[in-house]
Amino acid sequence: MTPVLIDISRLLYRRLTGAHPTGIDHVGIEYARHYGTGARAVLCWGPFSALLSQAESRRAFHALGHPEAPLKWFAFCMIAKACVTYWIPFNVRGQLLVNTCHTSLENRHYAWLMRRFSV
Repeated sequence: MTPVLIDISRLLYRRLTGAHPTGIDHVGIEYARHYGTGARAVLCWGPFSALLSQAESRRAFHALGHPEAPLKWFAFCMIAKACVTYWIPFNVRGQLLVNTCHTSLENRHYAWLMRRFSV
């Protein structure tokens, strides 16, 4: 099976700000539930993107799919770690990126990164 990357930027942001999930968010959460055991999470802010480790991705997918799960401290730690270790180009060649919402699609850096590291 083709490795799957799931962009969780919007889902994480909305959970951290206390926003109620929309229909689009529910679709993203279902993708994370379905592919979560083997997928990896992608976080994007402006011109930066981070590819989380398999273990961190599983924890993030689980927390996003369970509203009662404490997410704030985990999210802040994950973002801080990503800032230190993951803000580097990553090879996504041969992997399928799932972005169920419009977040980052208008960002030219996001599209450039995906094209550059997937060809």
